[in-house]
Amino acid sequence: MSKYHVWIDTDAGVDDLISVLMAVRMKEFEIEGISIVDRDPESFVRDVEYISKILAFAGRDDIRIYQGSD
Repeated sequence: MSKYHVWIDTDAGVDDLISVLMAVRMKEFEIEGISIVDRDPESFVRDVEYISKILAFAGRDDIRIYQGSD
């Protein structure tokens, strides 16, 4: 089975967190990385924590998280 190579760009809102959880559990997707877009540096730190918890919960802490562009 071939996989879709996917990059996730998110603002780490609740709707996006649920989508990230669903995407990382899909066998058809190879998640290449996740970038977080946030204008506030304090929010970025919080959002990295949220995404990291989702990835750990899904057993996918191998996926790297990057700071996106605002």
